[in-house]
Amino acid sequence: MLIKLRALENASQEFVLVTIFHELLHAYLGYLKLTSGLSSSQHNLMASEYVELLSSALMEHYSISKTDAVYLSWGGLHMTDKWNKDFNDTMKNQILEKNRQYKSGDLGTNCN
Repeated sequence: MLIKLRALENASQEFVLVTIFHELLHAYLGYLKLTSGLSSSQHNLMASEYVELLSSALMEHYSISKTDAVYLSWGGLHMTDKWNKDFNDTMKNQILEKNRQYKSGDLGTNCN
């Protein structure tokens, strides 16, 4: 049985992959019990320790710029301490817009 996820219905392959990696990190961190298990503490750890790993994985699988890969790796991490400390409003908006473009399929490799 094939299940189609509405949230990723039009998403690019790059967005789907980074989303899967993000969710796998939740499972991994939960397994290792490195955080309290709360999504917010896991997101803070991802933001401080795993953005580079996620962006490198994207660049290994797709012809994507380092900037786009880093921006996509920040997807879902916009409520973290590092996000609020490291980025001004302009940068935050650029990251969110780039994620929106890849999620909508306006950018990236089509899944069809």
